[in-house]
Amino acid sequence: MSQQLHQLHSLERDLVRAIAKNEFFVQIQPQVSTEDFRVAGGETLIRWRHPEHGLVSPMQFIDVAERNGFIDEIGLWITNKTVQTLESLDSQGAHQLRLSFNVSPRQFLGVRTAGWAMLLRDYAQDNPELMHRLEIEITESTVIHDQSLAQHMLAEFKDLGLRIALDDFGTSYSSLSQIMELPLDVLKLDQSLIQDIEYNLRSRIMVKHLANMAHDLGLEIVAEGVETAPQIELCRELDCDFIRGHALHRPLDPASFLAAVNADIHH
Repeated sequence: MSQQLHQLHSLERDLVRAIAKNEFFVQIQPQVSTEDFRVAGGETLIRWRHPEHGLVSPMQFIDVAERNGFIDEIGLWITNKTVQTLESLDSQGAHQLRLSFNVSPRQFLGVRTAGWAMLLRDYAQDNPELMHRLEIEITESTVIHDQSLAQHMLAEFKDLGLRIALDDFGTSYSSLSQIMELPLDVLKLDQSLIQDIEYNLRSRIMVKHLANMAHDLGLEIVAEGVETAPQIELCRELDCDFIRGHALHRPLDPASFLAAVNADIHH
């Protein structure tokens, strides 16, 4: 226990330094259309290059950041980086790409005054033409925690022009009525629904049902965590609009992401 406590305190201390010295960088995991299998956009992901330990997984530090209040600064960083990356891609000719970024439950609870939300409001005034290509992702569990806040703030973001995605769909116990009351554009199926569709008929039926429901509601549907070639083909057959996962692309630095986009264009 003492060893674990020491590691936790060390991680907290290092995280403070990482924020101050900007040790983070961004990668983008491409999202591919099932219609033509070209890159249609991507999700920006935060990465931490520790000066002594090398790459530190977000799985190790995001929970710590949430518990200690660092998540607000990290959330502002990833929002700003997503906006900057979209502007850079646009200036290099990628005029149709969309970028999404994830907002954690703790970030969303303080959304009314959070720096990342204020940044988006300011950005909407200065760059309204790019807002429809930015996508904010919140999880089902975040919506369930405070339905009223979710409805109010997502409606505000929608008015700014942002696209809204419900992430990790299928992992919580939200009702369809809750989902239908939100101003959503996208449902992102959790990888737990995708991982056994090759072998499990019930999983295939579930994915097909959710895809049909999403389309009936005017929403796009994204399959996440696609890891094999058969899963790629099944997601297409089951009417998922987009897919994301290592079977297609691993997370890339922005330059490599743009190269993947250009390779599709000139294919």
